[in-house]
Amino acid sequence: MIVETFRSNNLRADEIFAVLVSNHGPFTWGKDALDAIEQARTLEYVARMEATVRAIAPDAPRPDPALVDRHFWRKHGATAYYGQNKK
Repeated sequence: MIVETFRSNNLRADEIFAVLVSNHGPFTWGKDALDAIEQARTLEYVARMEATVRAIAPDAPRPDPALVDRHFWRKHGATAYYGQNKK
């Protein structure tokens, strides 16, 4: 299911390290087992932050998708410029 969804939506497993599957739970992966565990810990942290936001302010506006994309792509992909080693 995950592979089919990634293929049909042109998603890459090296850019998205976790998914939530309906009626199942989270899946994470990485370059090795320790990296997959770190991805799982990060996913849990983000989920706790989201749960806290919803508890405090359930009507809080969601971030603009363009802002989310901007922050993602500045750290990932061929044109990444934030947090990258300068060669």
